[in-house]
Amino acid sequence: MICPKCGVENPAGNRFCDECGTKLTAPAPAKKEIKKSHPAVSAPAPATLTPAAALPWAGDLNAGAAAWLAKWFTLENLVWALIILAGVWLRFYALGDKPLHHDESLHAFYSWNYFKGNGYAYDPMMHGPLQFHGNALMYFLFGASNYTARILAASCSVFSIILIYGLRPFLGRAGAMFAGVMMLLSPSFTYFGRFTREDMYFATFTLLMVFGMFHYLRTRLPRYLYYVGIGMALAFSTKEAIYIIGYIFFFALVFRWLWEKGANQAGENQVTETLDGFRADPKTLYMALAIFGAIMVLLYTSLFSNPRGILDAFTKSWSYWLGQHEVQRG
Repeated sequence: MICPKCGVENPAGNRFCDECGTKLTAPAPAKKEIKKSHPAVSAPAPATLTPAAALPWAGDLNAGAAAWLAKWFTLENLVWALIILAGVWLRFYALGDKPLHHDESLHAFYSWNYFKGNGYAYDPMMHGPLQFHGNALMYFLFGASNYTARILAASCSVFSIILIYGLRPFLGRAGAMFAGVMMLLSPSFTYFGRFTREDMYFATFTLLMVFGMFHYLRTRLPRYLYYVGIGMALAFSTKEAIYIIGYIFFFALVFRWLWEKGANQAGENQVTETLDGFRADPKTLYMALAIFGAIMVLLYTSLFSNPRGILDAFTKSWSYWLGQHEVQRG
């Protein structure tokens, strides 16, 4: 479906343009022409078939490739590619040169213990299990070193820039590019993007939740709600601060729903329509919850080696950090 505003081709089921957010209207079906019969004529002499003639679908394939190139090979996307490549360089160059910070040493050491087969059990003092599973996987793939201990954080930092690119329909082209450059050059994001601790993981997975939620409210495509489930499970498996972030998301949606029911004059009812859709057909919601639960169980039970870990996720996380208020750490 072609956007009447920016000319970008969108999937047939889209209600809004993926590029600029303009509302799309399905074209009326074309009327079939009735062909008149013609008298039979003698067959022409055999001709050499070109590749396009030999393969009837080749013309459609070429047209599809041309449309794909026109959509993705633009000046804007070229600039974004340069931003992302610069992000890769800033995050991965000389990544292992700096000695490990105290917190990094804890995460790297216990990840190494897990990698060596000595097991892992969730300890809220070092936050969630994701980084220990992720770092152990990096050691398995690339060996154990200061560099590989930071690969997961650097990868998440680059992925966060890519997520900003995906928020262009909501931030606008200029706004998204500005945000991407700021995230690329931010001293804080660059530092924690080269730091094996929970900070960068948590920021990235929270951004994944935002990406999925905004797109799902706009399009109702199931995959975006699955992204919300994945982002929430990974954030929950990263740091206990997910309770705070979860409350922020929840009350933002509640206030938006109240606005739609009251002061809304623009006819925008994304939250109301989404809730109505869940009531009519809850399969997508159930699948997103199943994805969330599967990731939580997998990580908090340490790949099923510590079944009690899933209970600790909801008990130790509260008891330990509430107790730290009396300690006055910091």
